[in-house]
Amino acid sequence: AITFLYEDAAIDKTFGSLLEKVICNTVEDQADNTLVMFLTDDCLLLEPIEKIVFCAASCLSSTPRALAFLSRLHPAISWCQTRNVPCPPPREEMRYVAHKVLRAQPDAGAYVFDRKVGVADWSYPFDLSGGIYRRSDVVTILDWIRERGQQDGKLSYSHPNRLEVSGNIAISVAEKGNSLDRLSSIVGQCSLNAVPT
Repeated sequence: AITFLYEDAAIDKTFGSLLEKVICNTVEDQADNTLVMFLTDDCLLLEPIEKIVFCAASCLSSTPRALAFLSRLHPAISWCQTRNVPCPPPREEMRYVAHKVLRAQPDAGAYVFDRKVGVADWSYPFDLSGGIYRRSDVVTILDWIRERGQQDGKLSYSHPNRLEVSGNIAISVAEKGNSLDRLSSIVGQCSLNAVPT
């Protein structure tokens, strides 16, 4: 099932409180394979959301080393709009994967690649513009942000922009091996990103 959440400060439905309620305080019967998709107000989906989520679920379940399914990227995207610079896809590093459920649909697979070889949009580990993640990984990232944010006051997930910046800082710190926590373990095992075909 797909559930949409909307901010409304008038009734204490701020971004941070919604995130805590849905991601961290989910009901116990939710399966470990639950996915979280972040969408910003300027996202344009070129495929039905059900197809995107199904492809992401299949890819993330069959490719445990993939941290994210970045639905806004595609092998034909070669320009970073936010930085206004070229960002060619790492074509030499891309490997096609198709979960057995998807093999009957030739356009429903994904390309996986090591995000460390990408530039600009292709190197983003944590993206709120259509990024799809395992809920358990998002909980771990939020726990790291909450813990460190209480120490220095700079990290936060009270606003989507703060979450994206703080999430990328968390993953960057973990990739450098600067902490021996669960996030380092996840990031060490999940060095790939995936994009639709």
